[in-house]
Amino acid sequence: MTSLATPVEAAAAARRRVLLAYAAMGGVIVTWGMGPPLSKLISGPPTTVAATRMWLAVPLTFVVLRSQGGRPSWRAVKGSFWGGLFFGANILCFFTTLRHASVATVTLISVLQPITVGLASVRLFGEKLTRWGLGWTLVAIAGVAGAVLAAGKTVRATPLGIGLSIGTTLCLSAYMLSSRSARRRLAPNEYLFGVMVWAALLLTIPVLFEGLSMGSLDGRDWFYLGLVLVGPGWLGHLLLNWAITEIPMSISSLNMLPATVISIAAAWPINDEHVTLTQGLFGIVTLAAVALVVRGPMGRRRRRAATA
Repeated sequence: MTSLATPVEAAAAARRRVLLAYAAMGGVIVTWGMGPPLSKLISGPPTTVAATRMWLAVPLTFVVLRSQGGRPSWRAVKGSFWGGLFFGANILCFFTTLRHASVATVTLISVLQPITVGLASVRLFGEKLTRWGLGWTLVAIAGVAGAVLAAGKTVRATPLGIGLSIGTTLCLSAYMLSSRSARRRLAPNEYLFGVMVWAALLLTIPVLFEGLSMGSLDGRDWFYLGLVLVGPGWLGHLLLNWAITEIPMSISSLNMLPATVISIAAAWPINDEHVTLTQGLFGIVTLAAVALVVRGPMGRRRRRAATA
């Protein structure tokens, strides 16, 4: 009986960690879903807003790290380089995109993220690309294109906004993939601190050319900037970086899709952005196609490999 206690307890502990990881992903979905509508309320220049957000995040993550007994180390900062690079690029593209596209357009294009992560895992983890996966990938891309082209007058999307939205999605995918690799060696808080340091340094570069326009930020901008910093910025990424080691990449990427629904639903009352019926139907097609890619044959192989 004693010999069975350790394996049984280990299995129970593993199940609890998986359940907690899914609960953490639920928190990520809510915080990230509210990110685009709240960010669009900030009226300052994109470069100033993005750089300010990141430099405020550095002391915040440092305080949290120290409060848990951790210390910044060069090993952690060095190991966070790629995550910080892709995250900083994602933030800059995101705040710039909101000046050229509606929240609905930005979030609809972002649903392609599970596909980009899945295709990258083929190269990184040696998984095979099936006809099923490729076919539904093309359907999802067609759905996004239809949703953008069907945008009404209240749903804005310029060619630059569409391009920046795609760039935002690619940077976020690269951030998640690099985070999964780095988190094998680093704790969530020390990794997040390193990411914020590199992202802040990256966003300082455009500031050197364009300058800071701190006077353009009023009290309302600072309030919403604080909400975005603490909610989607710190809490959302901390939960993601913890859960990403307990859930397969395909599943954790799929769990981000409900954030799209939250963003579009919240943008209606917060940003007064109405969604046309045609755009909504194309959005449903895209979500269904992405779900079939991840849950289909290619998804089952990824889950079996992750379980093994």
